[in-house]
Amino acid sequence: VLSFICVILFVLYNFKSTKIRKILCDYLVTSPKYVKMHTRDEKLAAFGRLLDIMDKLREKCPWNRAQTIDTLRPMTVEEVYELSDAVLKHSEEDLKKELGDVMLHIVFYSRIAQEEGRYDIADVLEKVCEKMEFRHPHVFSDMEAADAEAVSENWEMMKTKEKGGNR
Repeated sequence: VLSFICVILFVLYNFKSTKIRKILCDYLVTSPKYVKMHTRDEKLAAFGRLLDIMDKLREKCPWNRAQTIDTLRPMTVEEVYELSDAVLKHSEEDLKKELGDVMLHIVFYSRIAQEEGRYDIADVLEKVCEKMEFRHPHVFSDMEAADAEAVSENWEMMKTKEKGGNR
C-alpha cells in the first residue's frame, strides 16, 4: 500500500496534466482503502463531544430545551426516512450525515429521560449490548452457527425467548 501511494505521489508531482492529477487525487481521497479510520479513543472522544453538545443545547437553546420525547417523534420518523433514502442512493456523504442525525436523536431522547430521572445514554447502550450478546450465543457463548442461515434461525429462537420480543 505504501509503495502504491509513493507511485501516485510521484505521478502527481511529475505529471503536468491537471486532469490526471485530479483523477488520482480524487481516487486517493475517496477510495475506501485509503480513508483514515479513527482509533477507539478518537471514536469515544467524538461521542463524548456529541454528549457535551447535547448538554449545552439543552441548557442554553430554548428550542432544544422545549423538546420532549413526544415532540421529537415526528422529526425522528423523518430522519429515519432520510437515512433510508441515503442507503438507497449509496451516498457515503448523505449516509454519514443521516446516521449522525439519527444518533443525535438517540442522544436527545436519552438526555430528556436523564433529566426526568428515568434512564440515560449508558442505560440505552447497556440494553443494546445485552441484546446483542444474548442474541449471538455463537459469538458470546458456546452455541455454534455454521452459516448465516443458522445465525438467523438462532436469532429468531433467542428473540422468542425474550419477554415481549425485547429484553
